[in-house]
Amino acid sequence: MIDMGDTIDCPECRLEFEKDDIKALESDQILAISEKLNFIRNIKNNNKT
Repeated sequence: MIDMGDTIDCPECRLEFEKDDIKALESDQILAISEKLNFIRNIKNNNKT
């Protein structure tokens, strides 16, 4: 994660997140987002083989 002031950039998923949005999310919502990202990574890795 790269702190860009009002936003945070994720070089791994190439997305930009507003800090205010992150603060507004509940922890279970953040977990759901990270689970989805992990699921997508697994699919991408399986398609490489």
